[in-house]
Amino acid sequence: AQSFTQLRSLRWLLTSGEALPTAVALEAHAQLPDTRIHNLYGPTEAAVDVTDVDVTGSDNVTIGKPISNTTT
Repeated sequence: AQSFTQLRSLRWLLTSGEALPTAVALEAHAQLPDTRIHNLYGPTEAAVDVTDVDVTGSDNVTIGKPISNTTT
């Protein structure tokens, strides 16, 4: 198991790129209970994120919904 103990002051954890495994999201939440965890998603062709979902403590990690002022 990985340890997140040195990141206790972290308030936001944003993930993007590859799929976020549910087990990793749950482990991060268990070790960083005061941290908001968001999974972001965007098209491969551009380095942008167009969807967002708060997965803090969730056992269902999705790509989320469109971020304000974006389309999917």
